[in-house]
Amino acid sequence: MEFIFGIDGSKTTSNIAILVNGQPVKQFKINNNAKGFETLGKELNSFTEPSIIFEFIVVYSRSLENYLLQEDYQFTRINSLRAKKDMDSFRHNKTDSLDALGLSKAMSVHHYDPLNYLTQFIQNYMH
Repeated sequence: MEFIFGIDGSKTTSNIAILVNGQPVKQFKINNNAKGFETLGKELNSFTEPSIIFEFIVVYSRSLENYLLQEDYQFTRINSLRAKKDMDSFRHNKTDSLDALGLSKAMSVHHYDPLNYLTQFIQNYMH
């Protein structure tokens, strides 16, 4: 089974969509703080080896990324341009909850590889 968490973050909150074998099963919103990340962690731990994808926005995604690194989750960061391009075929309106769902669907379709943190750092800051 394939479990995908698509996360669309903003300054204070993140919208999360969960896909199981390509089908949406749950959507929810958390605050980008310890309590919110605890909620996210409980959801992540209820699935076997979930894939995690989020749009890389330097300021907004930093706390999420730090949490995922601290908890040893593998994740995929995707830049905004790539996310928009890959989601255009199945996202006709732009809302945070639809973006979270779109990110999870993009992962389901494109199967992006989770890169290790050093590789992602190099890709984001050297290009």
